[in-house]
Amino acid sequence: MSSVLSSFFRQRMPLGWVALLRLFLGVMFTLYGYQKVFAEPFAPGLGGLLTKWTEGMHIAWYKSFLLNTAIPNAHLFGWLVAWGEFLVGIAFLLGALTRLAAAAALFMNLNYLLATWHMGPPSQGVNLSFLMMEFVVLATAAGRALGVDAWLSRKWRKVPLW
Repeated sequence: MSSVLSSFFRQRMPLGWVALLRLFLGVMFTLYGYQKVFAEPFAPGLGGLLTKWTEGMHIAWYKSFLLNTAIPNAHLFGWLVAWGEFLVGIAFLLGALTRLAAAAALFMNLNYLLATWHMGPPSQGVNLSFLMMEFVVLATAAGRALGVDAWLSRKWRKVPLW
């Protein structure tokens, strides 16, 4: 069984297909981040949104984190989320520091998943889908196809960020 899994994960796939996934994520993160930063500032309303989400939450340790850390500092967390989404989107679109951007995206989506888990399958499905796509981008170094990371990986071969 282990040899089957091992050979499965060693198969090569053209990075061009994964680049399309990276570009899709780039468009989505850039649009959502842009809206939160420039169109409808997200930070001022985050405290109320998180408070509402904690009402039905069953994950005790995460609820405690939201109530004791995130909500009291909602303005800071709101700006971190907004700029984080926007910058991750730009990095994905450029294929620059793609692995770092994918790690940041995984962290954000894991938090979105934990915060909205109690809302049921629609919220869970969206966040789980994004987590899987972000993992694929991270694992395959998708910025090396149609991205700045291709140039960076040739110039600095031993750096794992690209």
